Amino acid sequence: MKHIISGLLCIFPLACTSSENTTLDEVLLLQLEGNMADHRTVLHDLNADGIEDAIVYMTDPYYCGSAGCTMLVFQGTEEGYTHLSSSTIVQLPLSVVETEEGWKDLIVYAKGTGLVRLKGSEQGYPLNPSMQPLAEEAAIINSLELLNYE
Repeated sequence: MKHIISGLLCIFPLACTSSENTTLDEVLLLQLEGNMADHRTVLHDLNADGIEDAIVYMTDPYYCGSAGCTMLVFQGTEEGYTHLSSSTIVQLPLSVVETEEGWKDLIVYAKGTGLVRLKGSEQGYPLNPSMQPLAEEAAIINSLELLNYE
């Protein structure tokens, strides 16, 4: 199915972004195909470029199941935000492993697995946390918690 949004031809609507300045709310609305849903957002520079990126943890029942909820990552740029990746069945807590260069890894809880490490890259983060390696104790201890159940 093709969508035309703001003059941009979208073959895969969930990957659509605009070349114009896009606020996080605008790109999130595009990502959710016009249906804003309950979510929690945290801003953190994930790729050490000096611009905050956004992690959106969906809390709406439509994006959650017994194994967890969807997490969206948006890269911050001078022009706004672009969708980088989506991960399903994510449970909190959500932490970031502070690395010296490149995309920072995330640590999340995967039901039935435990705390896992999501390797970050220019392509984003893995879709399924339960298929990722367990987070090492040193990474957990040296990580910065970004979101938790409150």
